[in-house]
Amino acid sequence: MVFLSLALASCSSESEITLFPLSQEATPVLMHDGAASAVEGDQASLDHHIQMEITDQNQMELQWNETWNTGFRLEYDTPLDLSSFLPKGGIVLEYATTNFDQGGMNVDIVLNERTSRRISLTDTVYYRWLKDKDAGKAEQQWHEIELPFSCFIRDGDDLSSVNVPFQLDVGGSATASIRSIRLEKELSPPDCVGYRNVALAPAPLNEHWARSWWMDRHREKLDDPKRTDARIVFIGDSITQGWEGEGKETWDRFYLKRDAFNVGFSGDRTENVLWRLEQGQVEGMDPELAVLMIGTNNSGHRQDPPSSVARGIETILDELKVRLPNTKVLLLAVFPHGKEPDHEMRVLNNAINEHISAYSEREKVYFLDINDVFLDEAGYLPAEIMPDYLHPNAYGYELWAEAMEQKIRELLEE
Repeated sequence: MVFLSLALASCSSESEITLFPLSQEATPVLMHDGAASAVEGDQASLDHHIQMEITDQNQMELQWNETWNTGFRLEYDTPLDLSSFLPKGGIVLEYATTNFDQGGMNVDIVLNERTSRRISLTDTVYYRWLKDKDAGKAEQQWHEIELPFSCFIRDGDDLSSVNVPFQLDVGGSATASIRSIRLEKELSPPDCVGYRNVALAPAPLNEHWARSWWMDRHREKLDDPKRTDARIVFIGDSITQGWEGEGKETWDRFYLKRDAFNVGFSGDRTENVLWRLEQGQVEGMDPELAVLMIGTNNSGHRQDPPSSVARGIETILDELKVRLPNTKVLLLAVFPHGKEPDHEMRVLNNAINEHISAYSEREKVYFLDINDVFLDEAGYLPAEIMPDYLHPNAYGYELWAEAMEQKIRELLEE
């Protein structure tokens, strides 16, 4: 990631802490995917990924281009005790942007080397920019946004020794100006879903990298005449969408004759599947079987608690029961993510699977865990099956199809 790191003195006893404009103790550092570049003077850049300038008006001007996981953070050599900012405090950001059509933005607070908490600003910033643009406001418009810690800090999180109280993660291509970043102990009552329920709150996928195609794909699937004749519907994320790519040859061999229909969407989390179901994804369909696998992006994008992801999956099952009352559901264990057995994402997905295995007790729901077919004897995930340790290649899709073929035949009564 590209970050701007600042070393500042601890001010934990104050009711407000100003992070930007910078103090004299600040040491800016730009970083990108492990590369770092110290900032000398008021301007800095790192290749073509990001440019930063501190103006005479004490504004931070940022521009980033065709990038992922880019941004800046404010880092303290002396940790801050932010525990007194709970439960009513948080971050206040004053920003402006004149170009956010392809941009994305998240704010993180880094609690320690292994733990960070994130809240997305992409929707808020994008729609404010769009509103300003539609209103014909050519000049830069400043906006203030409050980010209550209660919206993304979790029960049990320790805020008593925080070195990175603010981290801006950006992606795509956009420009932004920042006039103020501060911590305040009293914010307005939060208007957010909260980390416990975000996996259950239906929402479209509005990440910057999905904005150009996700909604179009949704509409195309609704208009596809083959959907109403489907005997099987596959529901999921990029791993399911991949049947149209790496898995197409295997799909044609196993599922074309069964009139299978694919509504896997890359990047989807449980809440995105819920939104699609609410917006007619399976309306007018009456398949014999639905194959459902979802949840790995809840782990990978936000590290959602496994119990929350499981509740999101259970809510999807509730929706399918109402919308497809005659359909059996083959609920697959979330596939392994990460090469090593103790990889953080693997551990989270395994925990999700422990929860959702109990859903086989529901009427017309059948749980199937085929994950062992992808792993070697030591539990490692070979790159020969999933090159990025997440998405199957053509061979991986063949293994997948073969592993669930017997169960599918049983459920279709073939």
